[in-house]
Amino acid sequence: MGFWIGSQDGMLEEIRGLKKQIAELSGDKEGLAKARKYAGEIITLREEISGLKIDRSKIEEEQARKEREVRHEVGLLRKQVETETKLERDKAILEVREENLQADRDRFEEQMKFTTARFEKEVEYLHKTIGKVLERLPNVTEHIALGGTNGRRPTGKKTALVDD
Repeated sequence: MGFWIGSQDGMLEEIRGLKKQIAELSGDKEGLAKARKYAGEIITLREEISGLKIDRSKIEEEQARKEREVRHEVGLLRKQVETETKLERDKAILEVREENLQADRDRFEEQMKFTTARFEKEVEYLHKTIGKVLERLPNVTEHIALGGTNGRRPTGKKTALVDD
């Protein structure tokens, strides 16, 4: 029995060693199963990361496009405001010029009315004065032929017909 007992202890030791190896191997097997499972998860996560990077790129590209569109629209609005401002300024200048032109026309018309009235008064005064002068002059009627001798020698001077 001693052999058997001694050998039982040795066998027990060996059984324990084999149990350890079996445990290690089954642990390795579980570890490999876990590693395969984690490898699958790693592949899935890498694919998900790639997909998220692509989505991120698309979102950044879309955002950049929207920003360019907004800048373009802001530029167009700025140009529109500048153009409208210039047009309004030019319109205001034109209105002022038209008002000044109208004021000049009104002043000119008033000046023409005044000048016409003054001229008419002067002409009326001259007619009255000439009329008074002619009333005081003796009434002379003389017919002189222009360029004719009228019984006289030609003098080379042209005379006009004088009549009252």
